[in-house]
Amino acid sequence: MIQVECSTQVARPREEVFEYLTDVDKLPSWQSGVTAVTRVTQGSVRVGTQFRQQATVGPWRLDVLCTVTDVKTNERYAFQARSTGPVDCDVAFDLQPVSGGTRLTVNGRAQLKGVFRLLRPMLARGLRKQTQQELETLRLIVEARQPVAV
Repeated sequence: MIQVECSTQVARPREEVFEYLTDVDKLPSWQSGVTAVTRVTQGSVRVGTQFRQQATVGPWRLDVLCTVTDVKTNERYAFQARSTGPVDCDVAFDLQPVSGGTRLTVNGRAQLKGVFRLLRPMLARGLRKQTQQELETLRLIVEARQPVAV
């Protein structure tokens, strides 16, 4: 199993960060490799909501079924991702208010399947780097958006 923990500070209130983070249609804009998202469950994001991701990882094209496992508005968002490829993941995002914005922290566990378990040490470093880059992309996008009028 590969454990990943990364965080960034976003210069926006956590309501804005949470809104963007939980909009599954926006996943391809900040998650590398995600090429398309299809909602399985309609309506607002809640525990049990499902969506499918089409993704490419190296030479593989994956179909990933994601199921939301925890939602606390403006505080926490978590889901499990089960794929047709060599890895399954459990991911949780925590949002804490800090001076000047929001601290966004992701904790993830990736379970490699089959022979790919042998590549864990090599893949772990790349996954951690990729996760940090994705958080930074998310930060840049959210900070560039027009602030929500209150």
